[in-house]
Amino acid sequence: MKKKARDNEEAEKNPGHAFPLLAFLALAWIGGFFYFAGQIEALAPSGSKADAIVVLTGGGNRINTGLDLLQAGQAHKMFISGVDSRVSQAKIISLWKDGQKRPTPCCLTLGHEARNTEQNALESAQWVQKEKIGSLHLVTSSYHMPRALFEFRNELPGVKIMPYPVPPTGTEFAAKGGFWPLVFVEYNKTLLAMARSALRPREKQKT
Repeated sequence: MKKKARDNEEAEKNPGHAFPLLAFLALAWIGGFFYFAGQIEALAPSGSKADAIVVLTGGGNRINTGLDLLQAGQAHKMFISGVDSRVSQAKIISLWKDGQKRPTPCCLTLGHEARNTEQNALESAQWVQKEKIGSLHLVTSSYHMPRALFEFRNELPGVKIMPYPVPPTGTEFAAKGGFWPLVFVEYNKTLLAMARSALRPREKQKT
């Protein structure tokens, strides 16, 4: 017993034992960060058609990109998640390209409940299931896409989700401090989303 107590005291006095673990975690974080940045740079829009388009609000050109895809016939329905409750379909379409063919109201649905990416996925999943959608283009900013894909694939495991990344505008970059600060924030948010998902597993009925 005395020897064990002495060993414990020595371990407490010698925090160097924890250094290899901390070093490993730091290296893993750094390696993951650069891999994450590379994945963002490598993202490319899909040219395939889908049953629907889902757009997440919060960045420049996302909604217009979705409307362009709708007009081009890449899907026949579109859902915009996270829209301010004061914004109507007519307002959104009026801000789109003037003088071009407008999508009919039956094609466009607005979701007003979501306030973050996890809620975007939940709100969109309800619409996708109601509309019996089997595939979709997910439209959001390129830096936001990895986290959005993670959340959507968690909620819609049976749906084919095709990323359609939108390059950030210069204003977005300026507001967020540039590419690397933007990626730094998104990387950590993605890690937190993964940790939250692992700690709070949800039982889903997969059909």
